[in-house]
Amino acid sequence: MANGKAVLAELLKLVVAGDAEAALAMATVDPSLLDARGPNGATPILTAIYYRQEHVARALAAAKPELSLFEACALGETAKVAALLDRDPGAIASYAPDGFFPLALACYFSRQELAEMLLTRGADANQAASNPTQIRPIHSATAARNIPLARLLLSHGADANARQQRGFTPLMAAVQHGQLDMIALLLDHGADPAQPADDGQTPLAMAEAAGNAEALSLLRTAASKAASRPLGIICAIPEEIAHFGGHFAGTDERRVAGFVFRRGLLDGKPAVLVEAGIGKVNAATVATLLLERFDCRVLLFSGVAGGLDPELSVGDVVVGRRLVQHDYGALVSGTMRVYQPGAFPLPGMDDSHGYDLDAGLEAKLRPVLESVELPEMPAAVTGGAPRRPSVRWGTILTGDQFLNCGATRDRLHRDFRAQAVEMEGAAIAQVASRFGVPCLVVRSLSDLAGEESHMDFPQFCRAAAEGASILLRRVAAVL
Repeated sequence: MANGKAVLAELLKLVVAGDAEAALAMATVDPSLLDARGPNGATPILTAIYYRQEHVARALAAAKPELSLFEACALGETAKVAALLDRDPGAIASYAPDGFFPLALACYFSRQELAEMLLTRGADANQAASNPTQIRPIHSATAARNIPLARLLLSHGADANARQQRGFTPLMAAVQHGQLDMIALLLDHGADPAQPADDGQTPLAMAEAAGNAEALSLLRTAASKAASRPLGIICAIPEEIAHFGGHFAGTDERRVAGFVFRRGLLDGKPAVLVEAGIGKVNAATVATLLLERFDCRVLLFSGVAGGLDPELSVGDVVVGRRLVQHDYGALVSGTMRVYQPGAFPLPGMDDSHGYDLDAGLEAKLRPVLESVELPEMPAAVTGGAPRRPSVRWGTILTGDQFLNCGATRDRLHRDFRAQAVEMEGAAIAQVASRFGVPCLVVRSLSDLAGEESHMDFPQFCRAAAEGASILLRRVAAVL
């Protein structure tokens, strides 16, 4: 084993040095070396490509009976990749041992034709590396200064504000390169010039520090336009929307598809307020209309939910860090296996799921919300002495059922470690993800999702909904 490691180390040294002849000679003597993996999990062929020694990679590839999917992607072998995916369609979202995936490799090495084929077959333009880099395809395209590739990814829903390691965004890369066309493209697709990295640096600050007047002008114009775009605020039922009352000054109403969209100012901020009705389809419909018809820059939901976590009580508020559609997937032997909405719910396919709150948005909102003091819940609601509700960041589940079952409540809490369950939030998150805009769901607990929920909900709904509206107004003030 030790000798095998030494031989592999020698081969990798030749690969990195660009010595194709010597590397091929070693691989010819021992073909198994071509399947061996170095310290980072990459094969010699992948290592060669990573070190920009493509002539070495192609020499070794010619000696290998069949390339792996990841090797074929890195080399841009579109026909070979297509053949491999015909055999195993689910592999399109699979990860190599080093944490990268087919579309990431195609984009990192600017394999435009291959990237287009993968996207056509359903590759996720927002998939992130499973390693610490957290790189997404759009990061690779901007790092490579490849405008056609970036445009392709954005047309397939790539998030122009996607954060990689340390919170670095595509727009930051474009500013760093002083690439005005890329900056303009990203801004046209909703890139935020004021979005900070983990160190607080923003694209605006980077352009200013670099003295790039043209980039700074583009970014400032975009920032001004963004600030004037309205917030999209959604509630499901009248009891939830009523709490915005005098805080919302309406200017006009517009009826679309049976929904009434009220435009105006929420505590002085431009906003569009809409009552969606109950359920995922209603929620997704109004979310889409808010983004398409009213050009909202963020989607915010305020309302009530059933509690799943036994540590929480009626009136406590859950801020969604993660939103999951618990009723999308495959029923197998009486058990639901959850998949990401839109993914094929079949064995062997990617079964990751959930929509996570943007880390930068969470960092911005945490100190704001932690300082909020909610009004006491009266004794009639608590069943004892009046108590002040708590605020919890956590997981909120969404499904098209009103939960009136203690056994199911316990199962959902156990399986998802979730705090609340409702009927709209993750559908809104799905739409927001497609449009590349931020989304936040805030839920007050109106009941504890058990056998008494049908009695607790109408009794406590109005009182509980106030807490979510207070937090959402505080969020709106800083967005």
